[in-house]
Amino acid sequence: MNINVLMTINADGHLIRRNMFALPTKVFECEGLHKVFDHRLVMIPQTILPKMYGGMPPMQFGLFTSRVLVATSERGAARLTVGFQQKSEEYDVGDITIIGSPTVTETLDSMGIDYNLTIIAPLNTHIPEEFYDGFARDGSDGDELYTVHYFKPSVAELSDLKMSTLIDGIESGSELTEEEQSIVDRFVGDFAKAYDSEMSGEEPSFDRVDSYDDGNDESTMDDEVGKEIGKLWRAVEMTASQVRTCIQNTKEVADAYNKFKSDYENEKAAEKYTTPVYKDMIPVRVTTLEGEYNGVVNQFTALKRETDETVESLKAELRKMRLCFAGLGLFVLVFAIAILAIR
Repeated sequence: MNINVLMTINADGHLIRRNMFALPTKVFECEGLHKVFDHRLVMIPQTILPKMYGGMPPMQFGLFTSRVLVATSERGAARLTVGFQQKSEEYDVGDITIIGSPTVTETLDSMGIDYNLTIIAPLNTHIPEEFYDGFARDGSDGDELYTVHYFKPSVAELSDLKMSTLIDGIESGSELTEEEQSIVDRFVGDFAKAYDSEMSGEEPSFDRVDSYDDGNDESTMDDEVGKEIGKLWRAVEMTASQVRTCIQNTKEVADAYNKFKSDYENEKAAEKYTTPVYKDMIPVRVTTLEGEYNGVVNQFTALKRETDETVESLKAELRKMRLCFAGLGLFVLVFAIAILAIR
């Protein structure tokens, strides 16, 4: 399996962020694109695709292939491409072209993956060497408006920095995440079947298309017109497939949201019938308990003070009573002695 990264530069030699989608649609008529798009799986990062397309690939890709996958990001497009490459022994999806960017090439380099490079530019535009570091020219093709330049990997053209990056990528490997692998597994079978259908030379079925009336009463179709209608029909089928995928993904997101909403509402309803305990209330409750404890201590202290005062008062009264009894006893004793003395 060959991987090809397509990038676009403008007349002043700068990369175009939106790639070929920033050019007039006439660019799809450039003969040089057949080499990089015909019967290929085309990966398009959604971050590059202009909003005017609504997240869907332009129908013009149906002129080249029936297999287009829109990835969520440039890095994701590169990693999914590697995933399809790893499945190539089980499923033949053909060659892959990524509508790319520097992020795409950096991701492939960091994973140690070989790829070819294609650059679209307006006619007679100079291609700065920095854009094809590690590549050698491999010809070009085009028309009166655009030239498609082809490049192939070349060790002799590698800079020291890129050589180091490739070595690190080979050592680190190219293992996909569980989510990325599930996406590859979901699409690889269908892409392989579509590729087999494309390469088997099957003519498109026109029974779903109104016959072309060339003036004859017979239900015949002009060859050239038939081929064009067939290509357009494949483009429509490809778009419909992408729409179905988007609808499925949207449904999955909606289901996940509805489940979250239901769980959240149930949890909020349950809170109405439980006593809320919040971390912020703990200091308040501790302070309240401390206040109640201090109140009890104060009450106990006051009670002890009153008890002590009462005891002291009783002691004083007892002392007075003892003195009175002692005085009375002494008086009685003296009185008794006096009486005895008189007798």
